[in-house]
Amino acid sequence: MTSFIVLLTLAVGALLAFWRVYLSPWASFPGPKLGALTSWYAWYWQVYKKGQLTSHLEDLHEVYGPVVRYGPKHIHFNDPALYKEIYRWNPTYGKDPAFYGTPRYCSSFRETSIEKHATRRQVLSRMFSPTAVRQRMPIIAQHCDKMLQKLSGLTQAGYTKVNVFNLSRSVAADVLSAYISGATFGCMDDDEKGFDGGFVRAIQHTSDTYFDDRNPFLVRWRSIKQRFSGHPPVMDETLNELIFSDGLVEDYLARRESLAESEDQSVFSILLRSGVTKNFNPLSKPELIAEGRSLLAAGVNTVGFTLSATLYYIARDKNVQLNLQTELDVYQTGIAGDGPKQFADLPYLAACIKEGYRLSGTVKCSLPRVAGKQGARVGDYFVPEGTVFGMGSGACHLSPGVFEKPLEFMPMRWINNDPGKIQAMNANLHPYSRGPRECLGKELAHAVICVIIAGLLQKNTLAIPGTAKEIDRISTFETLPREGRIDLLIRPR
Repeated sequence: MTSFIVLLTLAVGALLAFWRVYLSPWASFPGPKLGALTSWYAWYWQVYKKGQLTSHLEDLHEVYGPVVRYGPKHIHFNDPALYKEIYRWNPTYGKDPAFYGTPRYCSSFRETSIEKHATRRQVLSRMFSPTAVRQRMPIIAQHCDKMLQKLSGLTQAGYTKVNVFNLSRSVAADVLSAYISGATFGCMDDDEKGFDGGFVRAIQHTSDTYFDDRNPFLVRWRSIKQRFSGHPPVMDETLNELIFSDGLVEDYLARRESLAESEDQSVFSILLRSGVTKNFNPLSKPELIAEGRSLLAAGVNTVGFTLSATLYYIARDKNVQLNLQTELDVYQTGIAGDGPKQFADLPYLAACIKEGYRLSGTVKCSLPRVAGKQGARVGDYFVPEGTVFGMGSGACHLSPGVFEKPLEFMPMRWINNDPGKIQAMNANLHPYSRGPRECLGKELAHAVICVIIAGLLQKNTLAIPGTAKEIDRISTFETLPREGRIDLLIRPR
């Protein structure tokens, strides 16, 4: 009987494998046979190989062409012309729950229902619109000024090596916490000798443990070790990111009673109001906590890496840095008053930021969608119901058909170029994704990046310690520096 069960299991497994590889609705899509056979293929490259799935998919496209099957139902594209097809403004398909998770209390970012997301998004968009961000520019200016004052104290003796990734994350965290709750984390006050404050250390710990926490074999091994040791694991609560994000909500709710509605211009405030829009109900405390976690997680590392990587590219090319400083010297009034608005209109600064967006690839991985009952058409391709499909922005940002010398940081390509080419480049620049699920805080993020780069380069000169080389990256959901550092030498001009 046992032998029969074993043989039957093997036979069923063989038939399933044959069906997946040769007979399933996805069999016509090219790709490695092992990927067609099992989803463990993608897991191996993303989790076991610690974030190498995106680069591996790029290698597969070199072999198989613009469309690759890398899982039983998983399809990846890399044709720049298809990006707008996948991340269209009126999609009939939603996010992949397996990728974004299915928590009990969904944030706007994790919500996979198109209808529920649209309702929440309509409310939040009021607080992140271009007009709303312009009205709150003093928040950005205040924290930029604070960062510059602290940096001035650190650089009095000349060149000082600074981890600008942490500097950028500190500013982003303080701006974002103040913007969404009315109170700041105070990251720039936490560390007297630099920018390695408590919240920054916590989010770095989350990144450092990202893959291990998603490895079921390692998680199981930890559980076995704990069971036999008889001692529960000791968690350093100062490295728990959720304590900071949840504490921000708790602090806001404690202060809310004493705030007049006209005084409370925070993002949290609108999420607790009734009658804001049709079909929107004020959030419960667990829902507000989930939204707060999402807003912070989505905004700090992404802005931090884009900003620090752009500063690194500017520091690497002395001519670029000189050209930018020459343009910025027109505005000697600093970042007060209308400074941020003026900075936003400077063509060379804008070009440097676009190149930073393009080369940093903050969210370079595919943002997967799931085809609904009618399937989905992507260009000339039809993907059947249940297909998980998507593509990364890198296919657009690094396309040699769109960008000449795509791996080089060349701000002038956005200024001295044929208008048709500039239009094509803008059409293929997607740093915040695209469509109804594009980054909610893109206007705020852009404003922070613009003001910080302008403020830093007006007052300081940047240099790279040692030999300049490409940034070593790791791709979780976000793209991050592998060691959590991007070091620059900074001295006053």
